[in-house]
Amino acid sequence: MIHMKIAVIHGSAHSLLADQGLLLERMVELGHEVHTLAPPADEEVLTGLKELGTESATYPLTRGKFSPLADLTSMSQIKQILYRIKPDVVLSISSKPMTFGSMAARMAWVDHQKRIYSLVTGLGFPFTEKAGWKRRIIYAYTKYMMGGGLGACTGIIFRNSEDEAFFRAFGVIRDTARTTIIENLIPEKDTPADQSRDASINDLLSYMELI
Repeated sequence: MIHMKIAVIHGSAHSLLADQGLLLERMVELGHEVHTLAPPADEEVLTGLKELGTESATYPLTRGKFSPLADLTSMSQIKQILYRIKPDVVLSISSKPMTFGSMAARMAWVDHQKRIYSLVTGLGFPFTEKAGWKRRIIYAYTKYMMGGGLGACTGIIFRNSEDEAFFRAFGVIRDTARTTIIENLIPEKDTPADQSRDASINDLLSYMELI
């Protein structure tokens, strides 16, 4: 097996450590060089990521509101970090990273062969906004940007068929897109890890050709 340089982008360092710590640990155990990208977090979280054997970098992210300028700033910062790291594989997790992280990855080093994946964890803020003119603007913006992000991906991972059907109906996934459904990738609250979660992590790593 070839050891890869992997960048994992998330919208929350705390959630990355809590929900995907086992995935990061497994990547490191396989001999891969793992870099995490997330918004600034407290020292305890950063120490936890370091103890897993990963290297951490931070980027700015505005969550829970509509701010195209802030989104472009996030994408620019992610692009700079990825250009410095030059990973072989990029995995973006959660709504904004799978949009702006994937686009940044595609732009960061055009001459370098890489694989870009997104793990869809839910629908995100644009789909929870109340009805009205603001929602129509957010929908149009989200559809355009998310279509670009998911269109940049080598593969897209969903946790259930309902989410995949929704994103296809929303029109942000091409008919030719390579997708898969892997359940149990994110643990339920206060639920310990079990063998089914280990199997799901192995399925994800296999899909990404990392195992």
